[in-house]
Amino acid sequence: MAYVAIADSEIDPESPFTTGLATKFRDNVQPWKVIDIGNWDMDASSLTTVAHGLIAANIRSMTGVIRNDENTLFHIIGGQVVTTGILEVGFSKQSAPFQAYDSTLIYLTRETGGVFDSGSYNASPFNRGFLTVRYDIP
Repeated sequence: MAYVAIADSEIDPESPFTTGLATKFRDNVQPWKVIDIGNWDMDASSLTTVAHGLIAANIRSMTGVIRNDENTLFHIIGGQVVTTGILEVGFSKQSAPFQAYDSTLIYLTRETGGVFDSGSYNASPFNRGFLTVRYDIP
């Protein structure tokens, strides 16, 4: 696929094509919010909560990164939100955090005996990673 660069001076703001394209772009882009997971000693605690500051009914998806204590290994977590507000993320049932959310908090858990239940994930204080939340504008 080829792309063409167009300078602002070449765009006719009165053109129906320009207006239609701007409307289509505006209506089809979901904003996102990046949130620090914050301090979480995953070896000592199987649960942490993260405030999201959004309208829960408008949340559409979440992805994220969990990092080890050395900041050298990054686990990508993510998935689509289902109607119950529960989301399975990660790699396998043995190592994956599970997420749920309510009107104010995102709940992250790790499975006992899984990859995150180890000394490689126990630094404190340490921002354990980041969540990216896509949502609709009310």
